[in-house]
Amino acid sequence: MSKREDPIVGKHTGVFNEPPKRVPSVYGVDGPLLGNGDVGVVLSGEAEEQTFWIGKIDFWSKVQYIPLPPGALTLSIPALVDASYRQEQDLLKAEVRGRFEKDDIRVSTRSWTPAHKNLLVVELHNDGEQSLDVVVDLRTNRSRLKEYPVGLMPLERRRVLEYREGREYPTAAGTDGDLLWVTRHAEPIDVKGMDAAMATKMVGVNAEVDSDEESKSTAAFLLSSGRTVWIVTSIVTNRDVEPGDPLEVAKYEALEGDVAVLEWSNREHRTWWSDFWSASYLEITDKKVEAFWYGAQYIMACCNRAGKMAPGLWGNWITTDRSRWNGDYTLNYNFQCSYFGIFAANHPELAIPYYDAVLDFIPRARKMAQEHCCRGVHYPTHIGPYGLCDPRTYGQRSNAAYCAVIFEDGYYYTLDAEIAREKLYPFLIEVANFWEDYLQRDGSGRYVVYRSNAHESENWGKDTNALQHRGFLRRLFQTLIDVSVDLDVDADRRDKWADIIENFSDYTYVKHNGVTVFSLTENEPHFKEGGASLNAIYPGAQVDEESDAELVQIALNSVEQADAWEGNGFCRSFPAAVRMNYPGTLEKLRQTLDMLMPPNLYVRGGGGIETCGTSLAVSEMLLQSHRGYLRFFPVWPRDQPARFGTLRAKNAFLVSAELNEGKVENVEVVSEKGRDCTFLNPWPEFHPRVYEVESGNPVQTVAVEGDRFTFCTHPGGHYLLKPV
Repeated sequence: MSKREDPIVGKHTGVFNEPPKRVPSVYGVDGPLLGNGDVGVVLSGEAEEQTFWIGKIDFWSKVQYIPLPPGALTLSIPALVDASYRQEQDLLKAEVRGRFEKDDIRVSTRSWTPAHKNLLVVELHNDGEQSLDVVVDLRTNRSRLKEYPVGLMPLERRRVLEYREGREYPTAAGTDGDLLWVTRHAEPIDVKGMDAAMATKMVGVNAEVDSDEESKSTAAFLLSSGRTVWIVTSIVTNRDVEPGDPLEVAKYEALEGDVAVLEWSNREHRTWWSDFWSASYLEITDKKVEAFWYGAQYIMACCNRAGKMAPGLWGNWITTDRSRWNGDYTLNYNFQCSYFGIFAANHPELAIPYYDAVLDFIPRARKMAQEHCCRGVHYPTHIGPYGLCDPRTYGQRSNAAYCAVIFEDGYYYTLDAEIAREKLYPFLIEVANFWEDYLQRDGSGRYVVYRSNAHESENWGKDTNALQHRGFLRRLFQTLIDVSVDLDVDADRRDKWADIIENFSDYTYVKHNGVTVFSLTENEPHFKEGGASLNAIYPGAQVDEESDAELVQIALNSVEQADAWEGNGFCRSFPAAVRMNYPGTLEKLRQTLDMLMPPNLYVRGGGGIETCGTSLAVSEMLLQSHRGYLRFFPVWPRDQPARFGTLRAKNAFLVSAELNEGKVENVEVVSEKGRDCTFLNPWPEFHPRVYEVESGNPVQTVAVEGDRFTFCTHPGGHYLLKPV
């Protein structure tokens, strides 16, 4: 594949000319973002008092059932009152740079969270002509929180919390030589649970330190003209060091950071991110949409890393003790949507925390399935790490099948037999076991889903054949057939799975605003604006622009009537619109980004980082493979040049191509697993030829159907497609 010397991502540095307005927040934040897959940091505050809000992805309260922030670091420079403000969020280097000026005072900062270590490093430089007084506060939240009764309905919870006394959540603070430290316990006094410790060291200056011994420690120093100071903060939880002491480890890691070590750490940090960005690229004329695509990959990489816990709704940027909707793994769409775009962008490794979060809940999910007299697993709507959950399902049985969507994509995009055997197939079998028992056949012989709601509802489940089941379950059983063949297991079950697919209830329809659209249920036909009404298209993946003409029109009507371009629909409506080649999708995406995307590229709307999932829509405008064959620039305006490199396609292909003056050029395919490669001929007036890049020899192609052509590949093979 061709390499680029000037990474396109480097052109998308977010610029802040004024302080963020939504930090701290119980929702998503609008400040500059940092993260290493475990620690997350977001900046706020005026030039004279900048705060680095520090989140840790594994720091959860089991009593509160919510992620909590370990604390924050505040950098105060009184001389910068009324100074100019500029912060830059650099995606390429994964760092934030600040520049603040007033008269002859000039201060610059550079901050990063090293990719391989749980530190926040703030490099502070005095570019001006006078010395500056600097105060650094390391603090944690001294909270008196009320226990959150998750088993009660919302109105009951409000009544209970109104009268319930809060309980103290222990904190401590202190100094050790010139080192600052604070600790926070995630549970009330005498309740066992998570501990977080932070320790801060000033490198390059002697500081006077003090502490209130409860929640804040302070360092004060004079920063001379031309001098640089590094403020190094280590963040540790007992999950990191079990059975060790988080505070002792935090102190040790902060003290270890001298200048040479920090410079080495920064080089390693930049190498990690350079490798991450080299996995794929795209370049398009619409720079707003292009920036969003890169921003989505950055956000997901900041809060996902193999071996670490998965992020909840708001990623690892937790800035308050009351994140909305508990900041948990919400399974009736939010949690899954965050991961929609990672495979096509060639970042399948980012799915590992997701797999682990879902798999870790299996023991409890089995017990919930037994409550329905079924084998397998049944997932509630809200779960968290450490076996936490709100046990209510809101009448929906579809959560586990929705979780399976990411497992299914993980298989088809990578064909990784090891991950399929260890993670993907075991979960899919558990879901299948439940549905084999739960599905019923009616008098006509079709399979029917009773008592499962299309939407959240506080009753036990009133709907029949909710729309999502007819997509999710067909996907599930087809994937099981394919994976079982590849792994050579469960051959005796494939006939049953094929029978379910063949005889599953068909869609039902309803009139809405004078046009026919998908009905959300069979027993009470109705349509509701929002992303759920598009589940048959995406992520159900049963309808697209190549379906029969009548179904295509119904799907297009549904996209139009759903009108779900913002809010909860953002992450689902755009992938669905692209699958249907809905007119004006690119323009609608740009308009939505103009309204909802701040300089940090974290799109507002819905449940937080779920908005990253819409990056799939951008990838699939340029390359589609969901039907098992490659389509180049299928939904991209032919008068707009575009190119992409090593986007991942199903059947484990890495694909690059360019569109110039309406013509497709420089098409390259790398085959990871050696599967046959089928593609739609991008040059209808020519017969396509395929060449091995290494040898230059032609490879025979076979026309499969019309303009579809297939050629054989071998593992690691690199191929060039040309018209002749």
